This record gives sequence, structure tokens and C-alpha cells, in this order.
Amino acid sequence: MKLKDKSSYILVFNAGSATLKWALYEEDGLVEAGRGTVERIGERGSFAEWRLFGKLSVKQLKFSDHKQAVGYIVKMLAWHKLLGSISLVGHRIVYGGQLFIAPVKLTKEVINRLEKLPSLAPLHNPVELAVAKAASKLLPKVKQIAEFDTAWFAHLPLESQTYALPRLLNKKYGLKKYGFHGLSHNYVTNEAARILGKKTEQVNLVTCHLGSGSSVAAVRAGKPIDTSMGFTPLAGLVMCTRAGDIDPGLLLYLAKQPGFSIKKLDQLLNHESGLKGMTGVADMREVLTMAGYEVLGFRVKKLVSASDRQQAKLALKVYLYNLQKYIGAYAAILGRVDAIVFTGGIGERNEVVRNLTMQGLPTLKNVSVLAIPTNEELAIARQIINN
Repeated sequence: MKLKDKSSYILVFNAGSATLKWALYEEDGLVEAGRGTVERIGERGSFAEWRLFGKLSVKQLKFSDHKQAVGYIVKMLAWHKLLGSISLVGHRIVYGGQLFIAPVKLTKEVINRLEKLPSLAPLHNPVELAVAKAASKLLPKVKQIAEFDTAWFAHLPLESQTYALPRLLNKKYGLKKYGFHGLSHNYVTNEAARILGKKTEQVNLVTCHLGSGSSVAAVRAGKPIDTSMGFTPLAGLVMCTRAGDIDPGLLLYLAKQPGFSIKKLDQLLNHESGLKGMTGVADMREVLTMAGYEVLGFRVKKLVSASDRQQAKLALKVYLYNLQKYIGAYAAILGRVDAIVFTGGIGERNEVVRNLTMQGLPTLKNVSVLAIPTNEELAIARQIINN
């Protein structure tokens, strides 16, 4: 596809802990004009991949940090004489807290306020703000706007968002369910309504964003009424390296054991639990293969012992059981469910996980099941275009 010479474009950045996705949209109609990613930032083997003018390009380069990745993307767009046509830059920020529940222009003051928020998304917010500052410096005349993953869940019913802790404690520290993956849940809700031939405000859905981090949302009349993640992205489902819901008393018990500092518990809960904790591997494809399932295009490189196979089977059962519990509970609360929606790297691409999940939910056998690729970048562009 050839880019139109006189078009104005919206550039969107979506940063992860070691990645930086970007997309370019024509402002008129939000037609995607280009897309790319920088992978393995700060690691060995980092590279940039993008498609512009219908041509795919890949460059093996050392990217030490996200600031350098932004610089390369801007330079690449300058090569194609596109910088002067960029009218808006959008940024995904995972956690906006109670202060930021709608798109906001990124000024120095706003960035300072974001940097002072509690560190509830430590893998994302710092690098996302680094990207925002780098883009603001390199494109000083272009309006920069942030959109927040937590914003879609800002108006959950009080009975859903409130923790049964002392009221004054909740108020003092802002303790409530914030929810995460809001951009993704919002996008697939709109897409599901379109596929079902209904208006967004007419659909009841259970949306499942399954990736390295995973969450489920209950959607009534196109709006969320509950979600599995809570005050932080640790709550809810079993994930690739996160345990999901566990008894808080268990953590109190561990905190009293020798060597279990707050820092060690943080490392345990964020990086050493979930599928990785149960099997030693964090990749769902590898867990499925170890458990005896065939995953198209994927092979385990090492010999799988009988013990490893049994542990992988157990881990898969634990993962599925927790997912089924949330889907079943949300379906019961909704009453009428128009579709169960799967998205995210695991949800949209892994038919085995979808099939196994639904096999354990016989009461929902007549409900439509949709696999919809998420598009957080387009969701951001849609939100900010009228800001």
C-alpha cells in the first residue's frame, strides 16, 4: 500500500517491558498505513521489524533502551518523509490510577504526576513514560496524548471495585479494583458486536485476554461490570509467570519465614510463579507440548520425562480450571451471554486452549465463541482522535 502524500497521520506507541510496538494511521478514516515493532530491547539479539509502502523490512540492531528505539523509529519515518505529516502521537500507559481516566495531553506536568503514581505496573509504566518523553523531545511540535489501560474500568459498579477493607484505609491509599488490559477488552467488545451484527450497547460478553499477562472481563450492554485483575496486575487468572488469585494468608505466612523479604515476594509473585513456577517454562505452547498436545509449528527441543509430562498436565489443568471459574461466574452474573471472546497471544492464536476451556463449560455449549485479534494501537487512535 502506498502512503498518500498529503494525508495527516496518527502515530501510536505501545511499549512493553522489552518491546516497542508502533502503528501509523491515516487521520481520515484511521486506515492503517504502517506498523512495526522493536523486539528484545536491552537484550541480546534485538531487532526492528516494520512494514511501510507494502514492504517488509527487518534490521538487526542493538537497542539498549526504549529511548533509543523511539529514536530509530522516528529516524526511519523521517527517511520516508513522513514526520511533517504526523498530527498526533498516542501512547499506551498501563496505569493511570484515579487521576487519569480519559485521554490526556502529555505535558511536562502530566508526566511528572504520572511518575509520582504508585508503582502498580512496574514492568510497563516506567518504559511507557520513557517512550513518551523521548517522543516529545524528538517531535516537540506534535501533540502527544496518553490513553490508559485502566481507564475502561474506571466506572465499575461499586460492589465490583470495592475491597472489604476499612473504608478510611481504602480512601487514604486509593485501594480499589483498577483492572488492566482495558484497551484490549474495549477493542474486542466493539469488534464482537460488529461480528454479531449488533450495536455495542446491545451485547453481553465475557472477554478473555490471554497472553503473558491474562484477564477476563464481564461486559453488560457494552460496558464492563467486573474484571479479574484488581489493584495490581497480579490478581485473577493463572498467568505465564504470575500465580493469580492466592490466599493472602499464604503471603503473610511466607513473609514470616527466613529469607522472605518484600523484594523476594515481589520477584516470586511477578516472575517465578504461574506456568513457569509449576513447570519451569513460561511458554504456553511448550506446556501444551509437554502435556502431550500438538501445537502447530512448535516443538519442544528437549526430551520430556514422565515426571515433566505429569507436571505439565497438572499445570494446564490448574490454568484452565481458574479460567473456567471466571468465565462461568461472569456468565452467571450476566444472565444472557452473546459470546465468549478470546484474544491476546494465547487466546486468539491457540485453538487447543480455547477448545479445552469451553469443553469444561458445558452449560455454555450453545454460546458463540469468537477468537478476535486485539489491536490496542487502533483502540488508542480511536480514543485520541477527538481529544
